[in-house]
Amino acid sequence: MSCYDSYLECAFDYEQIEIARLFIDFGTILSSDVMVNAARCADRSLFEYLLSKGADINAINHVGHSALSRALAFNNETGAYALIDLGIDLRITGESTLIGCAYDGRNHFIELLVSKGVDINCYITDSHSYCHGVTPLIAAVQGEQLEAVTYFIQNGADTTITDHF
Repeated sequence: MSCYDSYLECAFDYEQIEIARLFIDFGTILSSDVMVNAARCADRSLFEYLLSKGADINAINHVGHSALSRALAFNNETGAYALIDLGIDLRITGESTLIGCAYDGRNHFIELLVSKGVDINCYITDSHSYCHGVTPLIAAVQGEQLEAVTYFIQNGADTTITDHF
């Protein structure tokens, strides 16, 4: 299986949803971060299926990705909206997602996350997180996202916070 911890993870990575369901139906034990692995390609029905099997919608993987941040990293906006609708806890998963969206210039998601209460000045201190040491504003500057930078400044981002790499 090379770099995969399970056949299920491999199936999700290759976007083989029916194969993934088959593994689960035949008793594959779900990893603690199965929602994160599935988020690359999952839609609402798959997320609901995984939740019915006991998956944790708020799980964070070993590099700090949540299902929401991974869905957006792989351009799965349908999956991202589904996770929000299904109640992913943005207090747990929203900060790293906002920083990722800032870097990528996903302005609609930036506005959505901030409107749902994610701190515009959030700062990830966990060195194991893929986005540690920066605020959304810093990430937007690094990603050369003028529209996002403008949004953050106009909506109260603290321009005195510096990164800590």
